Amino acid sequence: MSASESQAAPPPPPQPQPPSESQAPSRPPSALPFFLHNAFVLPETAHSGNQAAVVLLPPESESDPRTADDRYKAKVARDFNFAETAYVQPLEDGKYSLRWWTPAVEVALCGHATLAAAATLFALHPEQDHIEFQTRWSGILTARRRSDLVNHGMDIQITLPTLTAEALSSMLDDDSSEATDAIAPIFLDATSGIGMEEVVNVVRFVWGARESAIIELAPGVDLAKLRVRPKDLLPITTGMIIVTQMNPHESSERLHINSRVFGPGVGIDEDPVVSAATRLPDLCTGPCSPYIVYSTFTRNPDPLVSDTSAFISSLDEIASHHDLYRLHLRARLTGSAHAYLTAYYLSTPVALRLPSRVLAGKSSTGVTIEARQLSPRGGAMVCTLDHHGKARLVGRSVEMGKGELSVFE
Repeated sequence: MSASESQAAPPPPPQPQPPSESQAPSRPPSALPFFLHNAFVLPETAHSGNQAAVVLLPPESESDPRTADDRYKAKVARDFNFAETAYVQPLEDGKYSLRWWTPAVEVALCGHATLAAAATLFALHPEQDHIEFQTRWSGILTARRRSDLVNHGMDIQITLPTLTAEALSSMLDDDSSEATDAIAPIFLDATSGIGMEEVVNVVRFVWGARESAIIELAPGVDLAKLRVRPKDLLPITTGMIIVTQMNPHESSERLHINSRVFGPGVGIDEDPVVSAATRLPDLCTGPCSPYIVYSTFTRNPDPLVSDTSAFISSLDEIASHHDLYRLHLRARLTGSAHAYLTAYYLSTPVALRLPSRVLAGKSSTGVTIEARQLSPRGGAMVCTLDHHGKARLVGRSVEMGKGELSVFE
Protein backbone atom coordinates (compact mmCIF):
# COMPACT_ATOMS: atom_id res chain seq x y z
CA MET A 1 0.00 0.00 0.00
CA SER A 2 1.38 3.33 -0.95
CA ALA A 3 1.77 6.16 1.45
CA SER A 4 -0.91 8.15 -0.32
CA GLU A 5 -3.31 5.29 0.00
CA SER A 6 -2.64 4.97 3.76
CA GLN A 7 -3.77 8.58 4.42
CA ALA A 8 -7.34 9.09 5.69
CA ALA A 9 -9.85 10.53 3.27
CA PRO A 10 -10.35 14.26 3.74
CA PRO A 11 -13.49 15.27 5.71
CA PRO A 12 -16.47 16.44 3.70
CA PRO A 13 -16.71 20.20 3.28
CA PRO A 14 -18.82 21.91 5.96
CA GLN A 15 -22.43 22.40 5.05
CA PRO A 16 -23.74 25.99 5.27
CA GLN A 17 -25.74 26.52 8.44
CA PRO A 18 -28.64 28.97 8.80
CA PRO A 19 -27.58 32.05 10.71
CA SER A 20 -28.43 32.14 14.38
CA GLU A 21 -30.98 34.63 15.63
CA SER A 22 -28.17 36.88 16.86
CA GLN A 23 -26.43 36.71 13.45
CA ALA A 24 -29.56 37.21 11.34
CA PRO A 25 -29.69 40.54 9.59
CA SER A 26 -32.04 42.91 11.41
CA ARG A 27 -35.13 44.01 9.56
CA PRO A 28 -34.88 47.66 8.61
CA PRO A 29 -37.21 49.80 10.71
CA SER A 30 -40.38 51.00 9.10
CA ALA A 31 -40.99 54.66 8.44
CA LEU A 32 -42.72 56.46 11.31
CA PRO A 33 -45.87 58.40 10.46
CA PHE A 34 -46.08 62.00 11.61
CA PHE A 35 -48.86 64.60 11.62
CA LEU A 36 -48.60 68.39 11.74
CA HIS A 37 -51.25 70.27 13.70
CA ASN A 38 -52.37 73.76 14.58
CA ALA A 39 -53.82 73.44 18.08
CA PHE A 40 -56.24 75.79 19.85
CA VAL A 41 -56.98 77.59 16.61
CA LEU A 42 -59.18 80.67 16.35
CA PRO A 43 -62.77 80.04 15.22
CA GLU A 44 -62.29 82.24 12.17
CA THR A 45 -59.16 80.62 10.72
CA ALA A 46 -57.27 77.34 10.82
CA HIS A 47 -54.02 79.24 10.21
CA SER A 48 -53.66 80.13 13.87
CA GLY A 49 -53.01 78.40 17.16
CA ASN A 50 -49.83 76.73 18.32
CA GLN A 51 -48.03 74.34 16.00
CA ALA A 52 -47.06 70.80 17.01
CA ALA A 53 -45.78 67.67 15.35
CA VAL A 54 -47.13 64.28 16.45
CA VAL A 55 -44.99 61.18 15.80
CA LEU A 56 -46.57 57.74 16.17
CA LEU A 57 -44.22 55.11 17.58
CA PRO A 58 -44.82 51.36 17.24
CA PRO A 59 -45.73 49.33 20.34
CA GLU A 60 -42.91 47.92 22.45
CA SER A 61 -43.68 44.41 21.17
CA GLU A 62 -42.18 45.36 17.81
CA SER A 63 -38.78 46.02 19.43
CA ASP A 64 -38.12 49.13 17.39
CA PRO A 65 -34.94 50.72 18.80
CA ARG A 66 -36.25 54.22 18.19
CA THR A 67 -38.94 53.84 20.85
CA ALA A 68 -36.25 53.90 23.56
CA ASP A 69 -33.83 56.24 21.78
CA ASP A 70 -34.31 59.65 23.38
CA ARG A 71 -31.47 61.12 21.35
CA TYR A 72 -33.37 60.22 18.18
CA LYS A 73 -36.51 61.88 19.51
CA ALA A 74 -34.57 65.01 20.40
CA LYS A 75 -33.00 65.19 16.93
CA VAL A 76 -36.35 64.80 15.17
CA ALA A 77 -37.90 67.50 17.39
CA ARG A 78 -35.02 69.77 16.48
CA ASP A 79 -35.65 69.07 12.78
CA PHE A 80 -39.35 69.93 13.08
CA ASN A 81 -38.43 73.07 15.06
CA PHE A 82 -41.97 73.52 16.40
CA ALA A 83 -42.60 74.63 19.97
CA GLU A 84 -43.19 70.96 20.82
CA THR A 85 -43.10 67.56 19.16
CA ALA A 86 -45.24 64.84 20.76
CA TYR A 87 -44.34 61.13 20.68
CA VAL A 88 -47.26 58.74 21.07
CA GLN A 89 -46.92 54.99 21.66
CA PRO A 90 -49.74 52.48 22.20
CA LEU A 91 -49.65 50.54 25.48
CA GLU A 92 -51.04 47.10 26.25
CA ASP A 93 -53.88 48.38 28.44
CA GLY A 94 -55.38 50.54 25.72
CA LYS A 95 -53.74 53.71 26.95
CA TYR A 96 -51.05 55.62 25.14
CA SER A 97 -47.65 56.78 26.29
CA LEU A 98 -47.12 60.49 25.62
CA ARG A 99 -43.91 62.49 25.80
CA TRP A 100 -42.98 65.94 24.52
CA TRP A 101 -39.79 67.56 23.20
CA THR A 102 -38.98 71.14 22.31
CA PRO A 103 -36.14 71.69 19.82
CA ALA A 104 -33.84 71.77 22.84
CA VAL A 105 -35.13 69.55 25.67
CA GLU A 106 -37.78 67.09 26.80
CA VAL A 107 -40.50 68.80 28.82
CA ALA A 108 -42.80 67.70 31.61
CA LEU A 109 -46.11 68.76 30.08
CA CYS A 110 -47.43 70.51 26.99
CA GLY A 111 -51.08 71.43 26.54
CA HIS A 112 -51.27 72.18 22.82
CA ALA A 113 -49.23 69.10 21.80
CA THR A 114 -51.54 66.96 23.97
CA LEU A 115 -54.51 68.38 22.08
CA ALA A 116 -52.75 67.64 18.77
CA ALA A 117 -51.92 64.08 19.84
CA ALA A 118 -55.54 63.43 20.84
CA ALA A 119 -56.82 64.84 17.53
CA THR A 120 -54.46 62.58 15.62
CA LEU A 121 -55.64 59.45 17.43
CA PHE A 122 -59.33 60.34 17.21
CA ALA A 123 -58.98 60.84 13.45
CA LEU A 124 -57.23 57.46 13.07
CA HIS A 125 -59.71 55.68 15.36
CA PRO A 126 -63.14 57.27 14.78
CA GLU A 127 -64.78 54.66 17.02
CA GLN A 128 -63.03 56.13 20.07
CA ASP A 129 -64.32 59.13 21.99
CA HIS A 130 -62.06 58.92 25.06
CA ILE A 131 -58.28 58.58 25.38
CA GLU A 132 -55.96 58.26 28.35
CA PHE A 133 -52.32 59.28 28.09
CA GLN A 134 -49.69 57.93 30.47
CA THR A 135 -46.98 60.55 30.97
CA ARG A 136 -43.64 60.39 32.71
CA TRP A 137 -44.08 63.30 35.10
CA SER A 138 -47.66 64.57 34.84
CA GLY A 139 -49.65 61.43 35.59
CA ILE A 140 -52.65 60.37 33.53
CA LEU A 141 -54.04 62.96 31.12
CA THR A 142 -57.43 62.46 29.50
CA ALA A 143 -58.94 63.64 26.23
CA ARG A 144 -62.53 63.51 25.01
CA ARG A 145 -63.87 64.06 21.53
CA ARG A 146 -66.31 66.96 21.44
CA SER A 147 -67.11 67.04 17.71
CA ASP A 148 -66.72 65.02 14.54
CA LEU A 149 -63.85 65.52 12.14
CA VAL A 150 -64.72 68.40 9.80
CA ASN A 151 -62.23 69.97 7.38
CA HIS A 152 -59.38 68.09 9.07
CA GLY A 153 -60.22 69.57 12.47
CA MET A 154 -62.18 68.63 15.57
CA ASP A 155 -63.05 70.01 19.01
CA ILE A 156 -61.46 68.15 21.91
CA GLN A 157 -61.47 68.49 25.69
CA ILE A 158 -58.23 67.78 27.55
CA THR A 159 -57.88 67.68 31.32
CA LEU A 160 -54.63 69.04 32.75
CA PRO A 161 -53.19 69.56 36.23
CA THR A 162 -53.23 73.19 37.24
CA LEU A 163 -51.63 75.24 40.00
CA THR A 164 -50.12 73.14 42.75
CA ALA A 165 -51.06 73.39 46.38
CA GLU A 166 -47.95 75.46 47.00
CA ALA A 167 -48.76 77.83 44.16
CA LEU A 168 -52.33 78.36 45.38
CA SER A 169 -51.11 78.80 48.92
CA SER A 170 -48.56 81.40 47.83
CA MET A 171 -51.27 83.32 45.99
CA LEU A 172 -53.60 83.22 48.96
CA ASP A 173 -50.97 84.09 51.54
CA ASP A 174 -48.92 86.50 49.46
CA ASP A 175 -49.35 90.19 50.17
CA SER A 176 -50.54 91.29 46.75
CA SER A 177 -49.63 94.91 47.39
CA GLU A 178 -46.03 93.89 48.16
CA ALA A 179 -45.81 91.84 44.98
CA THR A 180 -47.35 94.68 42.99
CA ASP A 181 -44.88 97.21 44.44
CA ALA A 182 -41.94 94.92 43.61
CA ILE A 183 -42.93 93.67 40.17
CA ALA A 184 -45.18 96.29 38.57
CA PRO A 185 -42.50 99.01 38.16
CA ILE A 186 -40.21 96.58 36.32
CA PHE A 187 -43.08 95.46 34.10
CA LEU A 188 -44.05 99.04 33.32
CA ASP A 189 -40.44 99.86 32.40
CA ALA A 190 -40.53 96.94 29.93
CA THR A 191 -43.72 98.19 28.27
CA SER A 192 -44.99 101.35 26.66
CA GLY A 193 -48.21 103.28 27.11
CA ILE A 194 -49.61 102.13 30.46
CA GLY A 195 -49.27 103.35 34.04
CA MET A 196 -49.38 101.98 37.56
CA GLU A 197 -53.12 102.65 37.82
CA GLU A 198 -53.73 100.04 35.11
CA VAL A 199 -52.06 97.22 37.05
CA VAL A 200 -54.92 95.50 38.90
CA ASN A 201 -53.13 92.65 40.65
CA VAL A 202 -49.79 90.86 40.79
CA VAL A 203 -49.24 87.44 42.35
CA ARG A 204 -46.22 85.22 42.55
CA PHE A 205 -46.15 81.45 42.13
CA VAL A 206 -43.50 78.80 41.71
CA TRP A 207 -43.27 77.20 38.27
CA GLY A 208 -41.08 74.16 38.74
CA ALA A 209 -38.04 75.56 40.51
CA ARG A 210 -38.56 79.05 39.09
CA GLU A 211 -40.46 81.90 40.65
CA SER A 212 -43.07 83.21 38.23
CA ALA A 213 -45.77 85.85 38.15
CA ILE A 214 -49.29 86.57 36.97
CA ILE A 215 -49.89 90.23 36.16
CA GLU A 216 -53.52 91.27 35.76
CA LEU A 217 -54.14 94.49 33.86
CA ALA A 218 -57.22 96.69 33.74
CA PRO A 219 -59.87 95.73 31.20
CA GLY A 220 -59.34 98.97 29.29
CA VAL A 221 -55.74 98.17 28.34
CA ASP A 222 -55.30 97.15 24.69
CA LEU A 223 -53.33 94.02 25.53
CA ALA A 224 -52.99 92.94 21.90
CA LYS A 225 -51.20 96.15 20.96
CA LEU A 226 -49.21 96.48 24.17
CA ARG A 227 -45.53 96.69 23.26
CA VAL A 228 -43.42 94.52 25.54
CA ARG A 229 -39.65 94.12 25.55
CA PRO A 230 -39.30 90.54 26.84
CA LYS A 231 -35.63 90.78 27.78
CA ASP A 232 -36.46 93.69 30.08
CA LEU A 233 -38.75 91.34 32.03
CA LEU A 234 -35.80 89.24 33.23
CA PRO A 235 -35.36 91.24 36.48
CA ILE A 236 -38.87 90.10 37.44
CA THR A 237 -38.12 86.40 37.21
CA THR A 238 -36.40 83.74 35.12
CA GLY A 239 -39.67 81.81 35.07
CA MET A 240 -42.99 82.46 33.34
CA ILE A 241 -44.84 85.78 33.24
CA ILE A 242 -48.53 85.58 32.40
CA VAL A 243 -50.17 88.91 31.55
CA THR A 244 -53.96 88.73 31.64
CA GLN A 245 -57.13 90.81 31.86
CA MET A 246 -60.87 90.41 31.97
CA ASN A 247 -62.60 91.42 28.74
CA PRO A 248 -65.21 94.10 29.51
CA HIS A 249 -66.77 94.08 26.05
CA GLU A 250 -68.52 90.74 26.52
CA SER A 251 -71.90 90.55 28.24
CA SER A 252 -72.54 86.81 28.28
CA GLU A 253 -72.69 84.67 31.41
CA ARG A 254 -69.21 83.39 30.64
CA LEU A 255 -66.03 85.04 31.87
CA HIS A 256 -64.02 86.35 28.91
CA ILE A 257 -60.30 86.81 29.42
CA ASN A 258 -57.31 87.82 27.30
CA SER A 259 -53.71 86.84 27.91
CA ARG A 260 -50.14 86.89 26.67
CA VAL A 261 -47.33 84.72 28.02
CA PHE A 262 -43.62 85.57 28.27
CA GLY A 263 -40.68 83.38 29.29
CA PRO A 264 -37.37 85.05 28.37
CA GLY A 265 -35.66 83.25 31.22
CA VAL A 266 -36.32 79.88 29.55
CA GLY A 267 -35.66 81.05 26.00
CA ILE A 268 -39.28 81.87 25.08
CA ASP A 269 -39.61 85.62 24.53
CA GLU A 270 -43.34 85.28 23.92
CA ASP A 271 -45.22 82.02 23.72
CA PRO A 272 -47.09 81.69 20.40
CA VAL A 273 -50.34 80.55 21.99
CA VAL A 274 -50.88 78.28 24.92
CA SER A 275 -48.24 76.31 26.67
CA ALA A 276 -45.00 77.23 28.31
CA ALA A 277 -42.62 74.32 28.68
CA THR A 278 -40.39 73.61 31.63
CA ARG A 279 -36.96 72.10 31.29
CA LEU A 280 -36.49 68.82 33.12
CA PRO A 281 -33.66 70.06 35.35
CA ASP A 282 -36.26 72.38 36.91
CA LEU A 283 -38.62 69.51 37.60
CA CYS A 284 -39.71 68.65 41.13
CA THR A 285 -41.62 65.39 41.27
CA GLY A 286 -44.00 63.94 43.80
CA PRO A 287 -47.70 63.69 44.46
CA CYS A 288 -49.55 66.97 44.68
CA SER A 289 -53.26 67.30 45.39
CA PRO A 290 -54.73 70.68 44.42
CA TYR A 291 -56.52 72.38 47.27
CA ILE A 292 -58.33 75.57 48.04
CA VAL A 293 -57.99 77.65 51.16
CA TYR A 294 -61.24 79.49 51.08
CA SER A 295 -61.24 81.57 54.24
CA THR A 296 -59.50 84.48 52.52
CA PHE A 297 -62.31 84.71 49.97
CA THR A 298 -64.21 86.81 52.49
CA ARG A 299 -61.60 89.58 52.50
CA ASN A 300 -62.63 92.83 50.80
CA PRO A 301 -65.48 91.39 48.71
CA ASP A 302 -66.35 93.26 45.54
CA PRO A 303 -69.66 95.09 46.05
CA LEU A 304 -70.61 94.19 42.48
CA VAL A 305 -70.81 90.53 43.48
CA SER A 306 -74.38 90.25 44.69
CA ASP A 307 -74.43 86.67 45.91
CA THR A 308 -71.28 84.82 46.92
CA SER A 309 -72.86 82.41 49.40
CA ALA A 310 -73.20 79.58 46.87
CA PHE A 311 -69.67 80.19 45.68
CA ILE A 312 -68.18 80.08 49.18
CA SER A 313 -70.27 77.00 50.02
CA SER A 314 -68.89 75.15 47.02
CA LEU A 315 -65.35 75.98 48.11
CA ASP A 316 -66.06 74.54 51.53
CA GLU A 317 -67.30 71.32 49.93
CA ILE A 318 -64.26 71.04 47.68
CA ALA A 319 -61.83 71.81 50.47
CA SER A 320 -63.31 69.09 52.66
CA HIS A 321 -61.95 66.48 50.25
CA HIS A 322 -58.36 67.66 50.46
CA ASP A 323 -55.76 67.99 53.18
CA LEU A 324 -55.47 71.74 53.67
CA TYR A 325 -52.47 71.39 55.95
CA ARG A 326 -50.04 69.42 53.80
CA LEU A 327 -47.37 72.09 53.90
CA HIS A 328 -44.56 70.00 52.53
CA LEU A 329 -46.04 68.87 49.25
CA ARG A 330 -43.50 68.87 46.47
CA ALA A 331 -44.36 70.83 43.34
CA ARG A 332 -45.58 69.12 40.22
CA LEU A 333 -45.31 71.13 37.07
CA THR A 334 -48.00 72.11 34.69
CA GLY A 335 -47.36 73.25 31.17
CA SER A 336 -50.40 75.22 30.15
CA ALA A 337 -50.65 78.89 30.98
CA HIS A 338 -54.42 78.74 30.66
CA ALA A 339 -54.61 75.91 33.15
CA TYR A 340 -52.86 78.31 35.53
CA LEU A 341 -55.25 81.10 34.64
CA THR A 342 -58.28 78.88 35.22
CA ALA A 343 -57.14 78.39 38.81
CA TYR A 344 -56.15 82.05 39.17
CA TYR A 345 -59.61 83.32 38.25
CA LEU A 346 -61.66 80.59 39.93
CA SER A 347 -59.62 79.31 42.91
CA THR A 348 -58.26 82.53 44.46
CA PRO A 349 -59.79 85.72 45.88
CA VAL A 350 -59.87 87.06 42.32
CA ALA A 351 -63.15 85.14 42.00
CA LEU A 352 -64.82 87.72 44.21
CA ARG A 353 -64.14 90.35 41.57
CA LEU A 354 -65.88 88.45 38.81
CA PRO A 355 -68.93 90.21 37.38
CA SER A 356 -72.18 89.21 39.06
CA ARG A 357 -73.55 88.01 35.70
CA VAL A 358 -70.71 85.44 35.63
CA LEU A 359 -71.20 84.15 39.17
CA ALA A 360 -75.01 84.24 39.34
CA GLY A 361 -75.09 81.78 42.24
CA LYS A 362 -72.70 79.35 40.56
CA SER A 363 -69.96 77.36 42.19
CA SER A 364 -66.38 77.67 40.98
CA THR A 365 -66.91 74.56 38.86
CA GLY A 366 -69.95 76.14 37.24
CA VAL A 367 -68.09 79.12 35.77
CA THR A 368 -66.96 78.90 32.16
CA ILE A 369 -64.01 80.93 30.86
CA GLU A 370 -63.68 82.00 27.22
CA ALA A 371 -59.96 82.57 26.76
CA ARG A 372 -58.18 84.38 23.94
CA GLN A 373 -54.44 84.43 23.49
CA LEU A 374 -53.43 87.77 21.98
CA SER A 375 -50.12 86.59 20.55
CA PRO A 376 -48.84 86.81 16.96
CA ARG A 377 -50.61 83.61 15.87
CA GLY A 378 -53.57 83.95 18.22
CA GLY A 379 -55.49 81.18 19.89
CA ALA A 380 -58.76 80.37 21.64
CA MET A 381 -60.16 77.85 24.10
CA VAL A 382 -62.88 77.31 26.69
CA CYS A 383 -61.72 76.60 30.27
CA THR A 384 -63.49 75.17 33.30
CA LEU A 385 -62.44 73.78 36.67
CA ASP A 386 -63.45 70.28 37.72
CA HIS A 387 -64.18 69.05 41.24
CA HIS A 388 -60.63 67.74 41.62
CA GLY A 389 -59.03 71.10 40.94
CA LYS A 390 -57.93 70.23 37.41
CA ALA A 391 -58.47 72.42 34.39
CA ARG A 392 -60.57 71.29 31.46
CA LEU A 393 -59.54 72.98 28.24
CA VAL A 394 -61.67 72.66 25.11
CA GLY A 395 -60.10 73.68 21.84
CA ARG A 396 -59.93 72.86 18.16
CA SER A 397 -56.96 71.16 16.52
CA VAL A 398 -56.54 71.13 12.74
CA GLU A 399 -54.32 68.71 10.84
CA MET A 400 -52.21 70.76 8.42
CA GLY A 401 -50.18 67.93 6.90
CA LYS A 402 -48.75 64.47 7.39
CA GLY A 403 -45.95 62.24 6.16
CA GLU A 404 -43.34 59.68 7.17
CA LEU A 405 -39.96 59.98 8.82
CA SER A 406 -37.41 58.44 6.48
CA VAL A 407 -34.26 58.99 8.57
CA PHE A 408 -33.88 56.21 11.11
CA GLU A 409 -30.91 57.38 13.19
